[in-house]
Amino acid sequence: MNTYGRRNVMLWVSTAIGVLCLIIGIMGCFTAGKIFWAIGCLIVVINFVYAMGIGSMYPVVASETSTLRLRAKTQSIGFCLQFLTTWAFGFSVPYMYTTDEGNLGGKVGFIFGFLSVVAWVVIYLEVPEMMGRTIADIDELFKRKTATKDFKKTVL
Repeated sequence: MNTYGRRNVMLWVSTAIGVLCLIIGIMGCFTAGKIFWAIGCLIVVINFVYAMGIGSMYPVVASETSTLRLRAKTQSIGFCLQFLTTWAFGFSVPYMYTTDEGNLGGKVGFIFGFLSVVAWVVIYLEVPEMMGRTIADIDELFKRKTATKDFKKTVL
């Protein structure tokens, strides 16, 4: 995080996960026996890439990406939204895989690939680079209504 920056790493990891999900979706269109092993291996790789990238960075970014005055409210809203989306995915994804319901199998990679593209766009538009900034710097940048892409190069 301190070498490459939070925003850059999150963008690269989101890109990598999107490509891997697209590969899983393409592989899901075929029914050969070895394909299922490859899909399983790619799911493990995706979990590793996520854990080493966005999974370890989102708590840091969530704790930094608000003014000090609004931090508790922002984190409360974020926690509630995370809980609701986790519940929704935990409820619906098994139905997508199951042969009795959605019967998507590996094709569910297309859905998660699309969601990775959405995540990339949200990260690009909404997550500022706050590497090397103090709390006072971050508050000042928010007060100035600095664009998220300009956080890194703005001099205070």
